[in-house]
Amino acid sequence: MADSPGPLDRTFSVDRWKRLLGGGGRLRLRMQSSDMAPIVLPGDILELEEARLLALHRDDIVLVQTRGVCLLRRVCQRLLTEGGERFEVVADGLETPPTRHGFDEILARLVCLEREGEILRPVGDSVDRARRRRRWRERLGNLWYGLLLRLSRESDLD
Repeated sequence: MADSPGPLDRTFSVDRWKRLLGGGGRLRLRMQSSDMAPIVLPGDILELEEARLLALHRDDIVLVQTRGVCLLRRVCQRLLTEGGERFEVVADGLETPPTRHGFDEILARLVCLEREGEILRPVGDSVDRARRRRRWRERLGNLWYGLLLRLSRESDLD
């Protein structure tokens, strides 16, 4: 895993990217564009892992290499064609039609992202939802702890 997030630029070769991910590594990059807003915003830190053909599903966010450029896109459909399996992907923040890519063009899959210190899942998550989940976990934990205390006191009285 990279120590600090940074942009994927021309000095970072795609072959090097594939070797790092193929060895089970993960990379952290900082999102530069708003192509995937509102799910992924500029400044978000992305954690990516190797894309595995059988593990790719609809709504996964993937890093696609096309024409020498790496783009973050959402998988909207898996297609079986005469030439093999293709993936239809779309940029959430752009008004462009979906594009089709072979698995060989998909470099990585987004595992999670970090925004304002919160770790988020890439599908349908937000900072507000993450904070609400954390508050609910705390409340449920407190309720559970209170229930255990009450039960232990009642058993002590018997």
